[in-house]
Amino acid sequence: MPVSWQNLMDEASAAGGGSYEPLPVGDYSVVIEEASHTTTQSGKLMFKTKMKVEGGPHDGRFVWNQFVISPESPNALSIFFSQMKTLGLDSAFFAAQPSEDAITSALMGKRATVSLQQREWNGQVRNEVKKVMPPLNGANVASAPAAATPAAPTAAPAPAHAPSATSTPIAPF
Repeated sequence: MPVSWQNLMDEASAAGGGSYEPLPVGDYSVVIEEASHTTTQSGKLMFKTKMKVEGGPHDGRFVWNQFVISPESPNALSIFFSQMKTLGLDSAFFAAQPSEDAITSALMGKRATVSLQQREWNGQVRNEVKKVMPPLNGANVASAPAAATPAAPTAAPAPAHAPSATSTPIAPF
């Protein structure tokens, strides 16, 4: 029997998986579903995350972010550790000298509210995580329930500004 590509695309779209358009600019409740570590082209340690939107009209869509460690920049390091603290990995966690694998394991299931912007990268408009904020319900453990009232995306985009040193959109992994 021949494959009905239109039916398959319709089914994927109905399930929320058929849209690869960037999410509208705004704030979203997310949970980290995948985390890994790698090295950037310039040799820096990077933690890659795949976050699933929880609630609202974009429930189930994904957002990707990279947390890059830039030892040469105290400001970038401050941002990195602030974002990790927001995700529940505080100074006591890092004082224990965790391995990269331990960090990726600890990131799994963490909840946050992310502020998304859009920017062009390699000729495509992509989402960019501009800010990582505490989850709406304040809980940040893997077993915490989803936020009861997730943040709705805002309608008006914020002014464009230079890309952050800690977030570089890349193709999903």
